[in-house]
Amino acid sequence: MPNKIVNDFSITIGTINGSGSQTANVTLLRALFKMGIPVSGKNLFPSNIQGLPTWYTIRVNKDGFIARRDEHEIVVAMNPNSFSRDLAEVLPGGAFFYADDIKLPIERKDITVYPMPVKALARAADVTPTCATTSPTWSTSASWRKSWASSWTKSNRRCPSTSRARKRPLNRTWASSAPPSTGPPKT
Repeated sequence: MPNKIVNDFSITIGTINGSGSQTANVTLLRALFKMGIPVSGKNLFPSNIQGLPTWYTIRVNKDGFIARRDEHEIVVAMNPNSFSRDLAEVLPGGAFFYADDIKLPIERKDITVYPMPVKALARAADVTPTCATTSPTWSTSASWRKSWASSWTKSNRRCPSTSRARKRPLNRTWASSAPPSTGPPKT
């Protein structure tokens, strides 16, 4: 049996860019940190285009090393498009967690595999989606929940205020929308 390694490993989480996984990633990072373990986290965005693969790496190290490593002892695969790559990157003896709705073959025998019933857990939680950018008074009001529910569609899973903000033209300049300057006020 190989030597036990305690508090010195890397967790890599493969998701889809724009899926909102950043909150879960940071929550995991903070949980490890609050246990007194030195950790660091880093996003890897090969592309900032929504829908493409992205990875979040958490480095756990008792000596405080924070640089990312090429080795991945624990990999969580949530993106079917990067599933094969994520599976191949798990070190022998490592753990591979994946969303069980991804129906791709896993033929490796040198790792431990854990399917996660993510969609079933989300349905069982029966939680109304909330928007992180709203105040608590908005999220508890019935009228806000009704407007949120009507804007919640499969094609647009964002906060309504965020969706409106993204529809603004990208080349908008603040100077062009400001009133012309009239100089200092006269006394």
